[in-house]
This record gives sequence, structure tokens and C-alpha cells, in this order.
Amino acid sequence: MALGAPRPNRAAKRTPPGVQGRAGPRQGRPPLRGGPKERFVSYPGASPDGDPSLLLGWAGWNHRDQAEALVNLVNDRSEVDGWDTADPRCVPLLAGLLEIMPWVHQWHDEYDEEWGDNPAQEFQTGLHRACAERRLSESDLRDWRPEKKRGGRKAALE
Repeated sequence: MALGAPRPNRAAKRTPPGVQGRAGPRQGRPPLRGGPKERFVSYPGASPDGDPSLLLGWAGWNHRDQAEALVNLVNDRSEVDGWDTADPRCVPLLAGLLEIMPWVHQWHDEYDEEWGDNPAQEFQTGLHRACAERRLSESDLRDWRPEKKRGGRKAALE
């Protein structure tokens, strides 16, 4: 076909039933949440006692939101669920908080009208208080590592 020549007349394609007047089956609907492209962060072992489900947070949270979630988890588990200060389940939560604090300080270290305070200062105070109650240093938190899961099969029952 020569450049600029009119296209030959093609027969109109038939549209499947139920799709007429739309570009596709999802046209005009909001996207679904929780699909295969939705991402989450997990907090293993942070669920309340008696709840075996995995606690999840949205991976789209900014560092302030992540810090707020971790501080609230530590406080709730101690005050509401009765976790003792010697309970090792709080250590990974505090280690996670310590890990994100540099970004909280970088992006949220000013007075925030919506927050009503300086979020970075508030979370840093919460971290120091929780560590003091548990007699943990920042070095203890930096050195913390999750337990390695044993791979392989379980032994067969005889």
C-alpha cells in the first residue's frame, strides 16, 4: 500500500455481548485493591495473643506512617495485650523502628500541623522510652536478627 493512500474498507468487528459501548470490561470502575500488584509489609509475631494470623501493613505507607504503626504496636502489645517488658516479641518491632528513624528524621523532623507536634521527635522519644523499659540499647536492636527457619522436610512419622 502506498504511503498516504486510503485504507481499504474493512468490515466492522463484532463486539462481544456485555462489552458494547465500553473499551473493556473494567472501564469506568475503580481499580481493585489487594490484587497481585498490591504490596504489603509483614510483622510476624506481632499479632495479639490468641490471633495466629499474620499482621500486615501497607507497603505504600511513608516512613512516618510506618513509625506510627510500630510505636502503636509496641504500646498496644504492652498496655492492651499485657506483653511483659521482658517479652522478646517487642525487640523486632523496636529494631524496625530504629531502622526507619533516619528517614523519619530526614522527612518529618519539623512541626506538623496535621500531627500537632514533631513526628520525628515523638517517635524518637517513644523508641528511647521503650528501650529503657526493656533495658535494650540501640546496639542490641542493630544486632538483632530474625531466627533462621529450618529448611527441608519434616521427619516422617513412623
